[in-house]
Amino acid sequence: MRILIGFIVLVLLVFAGTSHSAPPDIPKSPANLGYWLRMSAPSFGCMLEKQYGYIDARFNCHLTDYHNKGDPCNNSDEYYEGPEFPKELIQRIHPLATNIELSWEHGELQQITLFLNGKFSDSAVRRAFSIPDDSKLPRNVMRVDVDTDNRNSTSISVTGFDHQGTGDVECPVE
Repeated sequence: MRILIGFIVLVLLVFAGTSHSAPPDIPKSPANLGYWLRMSAPSFGCMLEKQYGYIDARFNCHLTDYHNKGDPCNNSDEYYEGPEFPKELIQRIHPLATNIELSWEHGELQQITLFLNGKFSDSAVRRAFSIPDDSKLPRNVMRVDVDTDNRNSTSISVTGFDHQGTGDVECPVE
């Protein structure tokens, strides 16, 4: 009888341990998102070409002497121009990635927002993308934000510099 009770207690302890499992971990990404930040639009396009075999129609390795002359007041189209990340390459960044949004300002990559299928903790995301804690971020990375929503997804925003739009500068009144 004692053996049976001991066995039952052991089984209950094993099941109790598995019901409180740790949050899911996610596979490592081969991409270094922090490296992309503050990259110029032509350099980013050239990186897409060399690393992923994708040639952007405008921003590619053949674009030379590019100077972004846009400004948020008078020439916002050029101010915010830059390549998009190709949808067909998203899974090569991470197998759980569903979308990547790139924000460009004055010819440089200002922010990357990556969306993952599933809810993951900040620490799991940082491990998967080799992102150090905030006190050890590289100089070109200002901050990293990891958020989950109610639709079973996680977004990772990696910011290189603060957004500078029309609301942040004094545009001349005409």
